[in-house]
Amino acid sequence: MNRKIIYSGIGVFFFLFLIIAGSILSQSGNTPGSIGPGGIICRPNGQEISVEELNAKLQGKGVFENKAAVFIEAGRKYGVDPVLVAAIALFETGNGTSNAVRNYNNPGGLMDPNNTMVLQRFPTLEAGIEKMTWNLYKNYISQGLTTPDKIGPKYAPPGAANDPNGTNHLWPASVTKFVNQLGGLTYHCTPVASIQATGNIKAMLEEAVSQIGVINYIFGADNYPNFDCSSWVQYMFKRHFNIQLPRTAEEQSKMGVPVDKSQLMPGDLVFLQGTYKAGVSHVGIYMGNGKVINNKSSSQDLQIDDINSPYYIKHWHSARRIVTQQ
Repeated sequence: MNRKIIYSGIGVFFFLFLIIAGSILSQSGNTPGSIGPGGIICRPNGQEISVEELNAKLQGKGVFENKAAVFIEAGRKYGVDPVLVAAIALFETGNGTSNAVRNYNNPGGLMDPNNTMVLQRFPTLEAGIEKMTWNLYKNYISQGLTTPDKIGPKYAPPGAANDPNGTNHLWPASVTKFVNQLGGLTYHCTPVASIQATGNIKAMLEEAVSQIGVINYIFGADNYPNFDCSSWVQYMFKRHFNIQLPRTAEEQSKMGVPVDKSQLMPGDLVFLQGTYKAGVSHVGIYMGNGKVINNKSSSQDLQIDDINSPYYIKHWHSARRIVTQQ
């Protein structure tokens, strides 16, 4: 299949045709499925994670090493995705190392029902995981709160007494990152978007989705897995199309050809302005269906956003097409 590459700067357009053979393997090791609410990965074919796969993901995670069977058994018992339970536990305990989980067997930050200012203590870690899972079902899943973006405002409300540093608003994005590191959800994961591209654009976007939870945002960094917004875009286009884009978002916004927002296609670059400085200041890759994947910030890292969200509407600058596919 021929791919038409549009690659221009300051009014010069080059048209190249490339045939890139073979598959390009993801460095993250995740196999992406469809995209669910809030940028959650839905596991391929709705297959629940296996004990072996989850145990592999939990290696080096403190007290949770080799506890996959406990998460999966509790999840099945109460109808809660074991990946969701494990992701919340990993975030709440700092990868299984906190005082609460080591000394109280409390993986979910549950408070003592008789004294809500004191952590609840459990006789075993297994008991703590089961109670956490039951709590998730009773107070969240059964009420239709099934994904981190829905659970977060109730589980970790911003401004709560236990939020002295004002970081609870980061809970949904942080738990989503852990979910995607573990390979995504099966239960209650209804895709809201899928990758409609083909060929190398599809390969690039699939790899991008698989990198959620792997790629870190560090301003000025440009070495896998640490990038800022523009160096990550530069890395992906070099990797999949052998195109060397300029380093900054502002420079990248002069490449290719302009595209109206209503005519966006998968693989197009979208640019925001005024996010932290005047002028073009951010770039992401359009996925289709109104979704853009971008290495957003040090607190959010690589994630999927909606171009019609208030943030994107407020800061929208332009879009450019670097490659098209025929």
